[in-house]
Amino acid sequence: MIQKDKSTNSIFMSDRITGNSDCFCNDLGTLSGKDEISVRHIDAFDFNSWLGKHMQRYSNLGENAKGEALEEKILCILMNQKVRCGSKSNVQLDQYKDQILSTIRNNISSDEPVSILIPSFPFKFKNPLRTASTNADLAEIAAMTHLSGVCNAINSVYENGAEFIVATDGLMYGQMSVANLPDIIKYREGLKNIAKSIGANCLKFVDIAEDLIAPLQNEWNETYDKNFKYTNENWEELKNTPHVQVLIRNSRRNINLEPVLGEDIPEHGSSEQEEFDNFYQTIYSDDPCGDPKRALVDHRSEEFVKVYLAINYTISDLKLYDRNFTDCLRGTIHPKPGQLGFHLIDKSTSRVPWSGVGVLRCNGSNKRGYVTVRNWFDVAREPDKYESLVLDDNTPLGFIEKSAA
Repeated sequence: MIQKDKSTNSIFMSDRITGNSDCFCNDLGTLSGKDEISVRHIDAFDFNSWLGKHMQRYSNLGENAKGEALEEKILCILMNQKVRCGSKSNVQLDQYKDQILSTIRNNISSDEPVSILIPSFPFKFKNPLRTASTNADLAEIAAMTHLSGVCNAINSVYENGAEFIVATDGLMYGQMSVANLPDIIKYREGLKNIAKSIGANCLKFVDIAEDLIAPLQNEWNETYDKNFKYTNENWEELKNTPHVQVLIRNSRRNINLEPVLGEDIPEHGSSEQEEFDNFYQTIYSDDPCGDPKRALVDHRSEEFVKVYLAINYTISDLKLYDRNFTDCLRGTIHPKPGQLGFHLIDKSTSRVPWSGVGVLRCNGSNKRGYVTVRNWFDVAREPDKYESLVLDDNTPLGFIEKSAA
């Protein structure tokens, strides 16, 4: 079999950036019979108060940066544990350090911000057990603030600062029906609105499908067709590899199952608690009790992964990012050689923002962070520990962790 590069840019590889990717807390029991979570309505989110507290977390990164040359101080900030996801060995810094420093040096010599590309933030997973809605919420507010804070830290040692180019990939994956087009666009625009609300001019947004693929659509289509043919013809062998087995398992957790299950998917605000329990048992339990719906879901997961692999092989074959972004550091949420891994919220939050709901910590601090990400299903099964935060137009914003006292 022809060997393809398997280092795909996987938003579906794991529910988490690092660590164990188990989906739900199995020891919380069922949702049926639990109390409803109390609701706190607010007119609007207080971004000024949020920034006043949160931005303090980045104030000393520049002061503590070591290095004789400016580019070395900037790399020191990017490799700080508050910023860096994964270990230095994940990046293989010994091998790639000169290349990374050269890119930073080129930005400095051109009097440009240090530019960092991070393909990410596709859409809020349309999964009633994972998310409360498809809107960007507290998790995305925390993520945009974190990236902005990293830029501010670099700005404290380099007058031109830094910029993150957030390459949203929702529309690119939308062809697989993993999310509805209006939800993808609403989520993308929600990110931009958050960036504007926190004054993060250092965050730039491009859409991979609209801005990178569309200008070379014919070349993309031809290359994609070849890669899909390869994936389809070699599927029996591919699907038994550990890499692809992980993709299949996690895609079942993350893809939109509406085309398969339709009205059998519970909805927030209208479905009974028992319906959420039944959905969990059918889709995620290791013992689905022979439910025929599970077979349909498993088949859809495999078909999804075929397309997903073909897309990522095509990105690699066309060198899509290299041809569009020169003198740009490559960022990632899944640490890998030559690419800088970034926390999207903080080092104690491994779950990605779009795979759950944002939760304000009751004991948040500059060291520990102020927001984490959890599955809605896990939060709902511990109603005494949380309060739901909802805007006056009934848009869910996330949850507040109650004080242990």
